[in-house]
Amino acid sequence: MLVTCSTLRGKYNNGKFKTTDHKTIMEHLRRRADKFRKQGRLQDDEMETIIEEMRKEMAAKEGGGAANDNTRAEEHARVLEAVEEGLLQTQGIAPNSKQDGIFRVVCENANGFNNRISGNLKIAKALDIKEDLDIDCLLYCEHRLNLRHKDNVNDFKQMFQREIACTAVAAHNVHEWQQAGRVQEGGTGAICFGEATGFIRKVGKDEEGLGRWSWILFGGSEGHTTRLITAYNPCKSGRINSGTSYQQQRRYFIMKKKDLTCPRILFRRHLTAAITKWREGGDRIVLFMDHNEHVYDGALG
Repeated sequence: MLVTCSTLRGKYNNGKFKTTDHKTIMEHLRRRADKFRKQGRLQDDEMETIIEEMRKEMAAKEGGGAANDNTRAEEHARVLEAVEEGLLQTQGIAPNSKQDGIFRVVCENANGFNNRISGNLKIAKALDIKEDLDIDCLLYCEHRLNLRHKDNVNDFKQMFQREIACTAVAAHNVHEWQQAGRVQEGGTGAICFGEATGFIRKVGKDEEGLGRWSWILFGGSEGHTTRLITAYNPCKSGRINSGTSYQQQRRYFIMKKKDLTCPRILFRRHLTAAITKWREGGDRIVLFMDHNEHVYDGALG
């Protein structure tokens, strides 16, 4: 995105650049997403059709003289080219078709889910990705759901299950659920689908009841066990009476444990202790984590 903006800025450094209406771009992104959801991947000719529709709508909205029309048309063409080449394309290396014996996992910081099922676009998109890439397990940090709130009537399994077999586990801070509303900062969760559910031996979560991590234990042949973990280490926050995940944990450790240690330090200490225990018990560990630190230079690097 930054490269695209930089390229466009360079092309129009000596002239006035008229940006394309944001709603217009989002509407066409929505159209593409709808077609993707209903029909599968767009072919090149379908992409051209969407771009041409966008050009015609913009031309119909624009007024002014011929010179202005030509300039605006050129500017819009550059924006459309940027959208087509950048925003609407796969970033990175797209996975190949999944072969037999492959277990595929996706982990993401959700930045919050709505608990409803009908009309839940974020979950619909997640399930589209799952179908497209043939995902066996989805792992999430920061679902931001107070799962004990009376208005959050659906659990994680109900939110993500459609027709195939599904097993789910979700964790949040159970110590402040009465003070929080439907939205509660933090939380982790994992959902396993299809045949992979037959290998699940156990599911679990942070034993402190803070929702810092969730896990699924799989059992394979010859007694091998693999524990899939999703974990979230909150950013430090100085707002003492806030509902941030950091302050939730700080209040818990001060009030319940009489411990003034930084919650981020305790997160690392408790998680490494749990992983050490699991590994000593013979588990293989696969850890997905939003650590809010550098992946190599951070304390858990």
